[in-house]
Amino acid sequence: MSEIENMLPDIIDNKNNFAYNMVPRCLTELFGKENTGWHTIRNDKGVLYVKVLDKTGDDNDGNN
Repeated sequence: MSEIENMLPDIIDNKNNFAYNMVPRCLTELFGKENTGWHTIRNDKGVLYVKVLDKTGDDNDGNN
């Protein structure tokens, strides 16, 4: 998200929040629709990760 935030012009108020809300749109533009090209996974500590899926909709370890 910080990469998106850093690219935004200074005239945008609350750039962090704006960038946060842009993440799904950017991922969709890069990898396709959610749950087809990418999906999110939350680990045991509550950290949210993005996993890019291959063209069949599977992740690298064969799990969806």
